[in-house]
Amino acid sequence: MWSKFHPYRDLPQVIDPPSGLLKNANDSPWTTTFPTAIKADNYPPYMVPWGPMNFRPQRSARMLAEDESISFEEIITYKHSRRMELADRILDDLIPPAHKYGNELAKRAADVLAKWDRQADADSRGAVLFTAWADKLDSDTAFSQPWSES
Repeated sequence: MWSKFHPYRDLPQVIDPPSGLLKNANDSPWTTTFPTAIKADNYPPYMVPWGPMNFRPQRSARMLAEDESISFEEIITYKHSRRMELADRILDDLIPPAHKYGNELAKRAADVLAKWDRQADADSRGAVLFTAWADKLDSDTAFSQPWSES
């Protein structure tokens, strides 16, 4: 049971970071700016557990990194993006082997995913199929090491 609290001044915070902006998609404060302006080592580990960025915050970081000058309208559009970062990263590598080596069901699934725009829209068959597959992944092991060309 907690019996003490940290005053506001002890909490992770940054004012006017060199990047010129802050972003957060329910990830840790260490990833609110690029380059990192808040160092996790300056805070007790119980305050905010460190962990890798999930795909949603990675997507927001990518959109910001790829745009040198962002208007207010663009930031609103980025905020409402339904594009699935994981799909962008792996589908191009998964679809061809599914077509080549998969059974009939895998080939039909690959056809759906090949036509999919990688948006998580409410009526998207591709989004439902991809999410069902991705939910079965053990991301701790599947993404723990970079893929090898060999």
